[in-house]
Amino acid sequence: LLISRKIQDQEHIEIDDFLNPPFSLLKEYKGISLDSELEKALKRLTLAKKKKEKVLINGDPDADGITGTSVLVIGLRELGYNVDYDFPTRATEGHGLHPRIIDEAKKDGVSLVLTIDCGTREVKSIEYANQQGIDVIVCDHHRVGKIMPPCHAMLNPYLVEGHNPMKVLAGAGIGLKLIIALYDHLKEELPESLLNDLTGITSLGTISDRMSLLSPHNRIIIKHGIDAINKTNKEGLKALKAICTNHDQPIKPRDIARTIVPRLNAPGRIGNTAAG
Repeated sequence: LLISRKIQDQEHIEIDDFLNPPFSLLKEYKGISLDSELEKALKRLTLAKKKKEKVLINGDPDADGITGTSVLVIGLRELGYNVDYDFPTRATEGHGLHPRIIDEAKKDGVSLVLTIDCGTREVKSIEYANQQGIDVIVCDHHRVGKIMPPCHAMLNPYLVEGHNPMKVLAGAGIGLKLIIALYDHLKEELPESLLNDLTGITSLGTISDRMSLLSPHNRIIIKHGIDAINKTNKEGLKALKAICTNHDQPIKPRDIARTIVPRLNAPGRIGNTAAG
């Protein structure tokens, strides 16, 4: 079946590698942005940890943004960060970093905001955040516009010119790679159980945004992530599985695409994602 679809001819992919992408790819993060931008983001996050700053994650109100937000919040909290999250109300505020979120962050004493699955073109909003004394790190996978926002750092694989396999990652994938990079930067050991949980959540965002599975980076996220979801002890993931599937068989990617993803997308379309 794969040969008939000429998989082996696409980017010199071999069948064995296609079916069994190496696990080491999961922990790779070079290419999620320019090296200089990643370094700036890691140094700013290190400073925030040292100074015990309040950090806010601003996610896009869809399945990729919600799962990406979850990845960042869980990963940062495990490292001891004081972190909270918010989403724009899609019906009235649209997408991205809304001024209302910046105003509330300022009142709460937030000094660092990370966007996820949004922010690349939020020039005015990030300018406003800077005026309020808030630094912004953009974590996004959308194409870069003509004007770069004045963020402290931008993690976006489209900043890297030419061929870059990280360009096929979902927003949640960018968040996962940032957490892995931060653990390395802080010389902390990333617990296997945490990596499993984060990869499982990331697989939901990757499937929801229909990212290319010709990419070995996405294939290992989904292969490892689906295994993690099927073995999870996390009550939230267990509840999603119980609500969205009516069988006791292992969950498959199509179950996620047809049942779980629509339920993750729905809150942002009919109400307030943050209150869901």
